[in-house]
Amino acid sequence: MRQTGKYFPLFVSLTGKQVYIVGAGKVAARRAEVLLSFGARLFVVAPKCTPELLGLLKKKNGENLVYQKKSFEEADLIGKDIVLAATNDEELNHRIAVLCREKGVPVNNASRKEDCDFFFPAILQEQGLTIGVSSGGGDHKKVARVCEKLRCFFGISF
Repeated sequence: MRQTGKYFPLFVSLTGKQVYIVGAGKVAARRAEVLLSFGARLFVVAPKCTPELLGLLKKKNGENLVYQKKSFEEADLIGKDIVLAATNDEELNHRIAVLCREKGVPVNNASRKEDCDFFFPAILQEQGLTIGVSSGGGDHKKVARVCEKLRCFFGISF
């Protein structure tokens, strides 16, 4: 589908952007929490609400986070700025990625890096400094080692 290559590290404002997340498991909840911290407006759909998402819903109390108990529908993509396909169904995630490409909507498929228009970096923040570290969906252990070195260098505690 997509040629793998170099990805440009781009910092963008997510304030008010409509992000559509299909899936409500650990990966979806973890990414949702990060996106919310950067001001995105999230719309999550999944047939059932998992404990991870339920905890986030309670924490945010409806602020910029909407959950709908339903299955994915193509019409839900209308008006969305970014889409995350984060279900436990690889075929559905791929189908969502294909539809997003057809519509020109940036997509991240949590189960197939070849379908990703962007990746989620490890993020370090401290006193106005934001650092994103990514291996392009590859070596997560290497990213963790680099982040640990950066934390030590900058004196960032987590």
